[in-house]
Amino acid sequence: MHHRNLIYGILFGSWKVVIAYTWRVKMFQTMFCKEFYKIRWLWCVLFLLNVALTIYLWMSTRNLFSLNPSEVVWYRIIQLGEMYFESLRFFPVICGVLIAGVQFLPGISEKFLEQNLSSSLPGHVLLALHLLTGVVALFLACLPSIIGLWAITILYFPHEMVRMNFFTTTPWFLAGMTGYFGGSLVSLEPSLRYRICNVMISLSLAGMYLFRAVPGAYAHNFPFLLIPLFLMALSVFYPALRFAYRRTDS
Repeated sequence: MHHRNLIYGILFGSWKVVIAYTWRVKMFQTMFCKEFYKIRWLWCVLFLLNVALTIYLWMSTRNLFSLNPSEVVWYRIIQLGEMYFESLRFFPVICGVLIAGVQFLPGISEKFLEQNLSSSLPGHVLLALHLLTGVVALFLACLPSIIGLWAITILYFPHEMVRMNFFTTTPWFLAGMTGYFGGSLVSLEPSLRYRICNVMISLSLAGMYLFRAVPGAYAHNFPFLLIPLFLMALSVFYPALRFAYRRTDS
């Protein structure tokens, strides 16, 4: 009898865990879809613009090889540091700022924080889910240029260029993430003084990622580029924490 009760207890406890896990997953899916629905039109526009930009990059690269021998183009890019994909530099950061602006408008930031605190989910979990939605939307919006640049490089250049282009363009996409987290931080921050400081910090970090360097120059320092981005992502939770403890400055 004791063993039977123990088995029933284990099965009942496991069933409760499965129900709770399923309920949380459905809630996360609902929140994700709801947040993505909010930015759907902007995302469609950015996605189409990215597709158009990728097509333009492919046409310009094809035209470049039609006017010059392959050896000349390779020499100009590999030895002289010219980049045929320069048009992609600022697109990710523009996308990140726009997505953050639509998600967290300054006029609704306090309302958003109030909803976080009154939700059945912890505030930091709900905010993290909102940020995850924005990050996924930003990645999907930039995905055509990522795939397009890889395909163009494989088609027209030696395979060694794939690695160089990866370490050249990845900081630009990190700048897009910085623009998203910085835009979210500025929008959620109710204090004008802190908002100005956050704008300056975000611009400085994004400028660091967008710094014009020799192609592939960040290959040896790439892991260190992730540290400022990680700190920027954590800083978005600070306004919510201050709001929770009623430390909002005037």
